[in-house]
Amino acid sequence: MWDWPDVYDTLAAWLSGISIEKGFSYETEQNTLGYRCNEHYVRPEDQVIMAHEPSGGHQNPSVFYDTTSHFPAGTEINFKARVASEDPKIPRNFNLAIWQMLDTAKLCAETQQIEVTDWQEIELTYVIQEKGPFRLEVYWHDNEYTNVLIDMKETLVMFRKTFE
Repeated sequence: MWDWPDVYDTLAAWLSGISIEKGFSYETEQNTLGYRCNEHYVRPEDQVIMAHEPSGGHQNPSVFYDTTSHFPAGTEINFKARVASEDPKIPRNFNLAIWQMLDTAKLCAETQQIEVTDWQEIELTYVIQEKGPFRLEVYWHDNEYTNVLIDMKETLVMFRKTFE
């Protein structure tokens, strides 16, 4: 018969200090991305999302990824997005957000809005407080007709759990 407290203590000692990582890009998950905008297209030659939201549509349009896994407390999420305005003369305001998706959506972390014209990387890190699934979302804050650009190959998500 197993002595479960001893097994648990032994495993905890063996895992102490070990980090496990899982990462992906928006490109590898493109078939499961969600769009809170009516106009979007992926350029096949460079895997860039081109999107905009006409007036009268969503107030804060976005592109998002919902995790299907429940990640444990203490796991670090690092979310980086590479974004730009299709027309460098028209600045766009972007921000990133991480939501916990339990019975209701709960905002866990977000960046300030950042004005972007040419390609720029935005980054957000959050340490999970409560086990659950998460949404990783790139927002822009306007209804310009000109497209925002999101580089799917360079929009990256990394989950890292270090055992204590």
